[in-house]
Amino acid sequence: MKKILLTFIMVFLFIPQAFAEYILFVSESCPHCKSLEEELQLKNYYEEFDIKEYEISENIELYIEMSKELSYSNGLVPLMIYEEKYFEGQSEIITFLEKDEIKEESSHTLSQKDLSKIDEILKEQKSETKEQKMLQAIFITTILIIALIATQKVFQLLHHKKEREHH
Repeated sequence: MKKILLTFIMVFLFIPQAFAEYILFVSESCPHCKSLEEELQLKNYYEEFDIKEYEISENIELYIEMSKELSYSNGLVPLMIYEEKYFEGQSEIITFLEKDEIKEESSHTLSQKDLSKIDEILKEQKSETKEQKMLQAIFITTILIIALIATQKVFQLLHHKKEREHH
């Protein structure tokens, strides 16, 4: 269990956007959307943030569903959705991505608290491993003792049987 927890901590610290998705709704007929797309390409944000772009006319059901989930009712594009937040319009989207870029860069550094927590988990795992090895050794020793006692009893019975046959 602790190994799983440690793995999740590492994933969330080193890959902060691993489970989040940047979704962008645009319209082919929207000049603001075209301008935003050009800026995103120019700044290489499509790749950097792994932005999934959807043409609203082809994905209207998805747009409506996600808008309802976020209580978004303006019905505008361009619209970016990230986690449980939405950003509408070119300047708001670019501002968000630029701030998120800074947050993402700083999130790769482990704090002393994070390092202490990881160290604590590793020590607990080592302790549990030692306890498990000790229990395994006790179990094996117990099985061997029982086997020796059983073997001794069998030999005693065979010896007594031979003695009776000789008398």
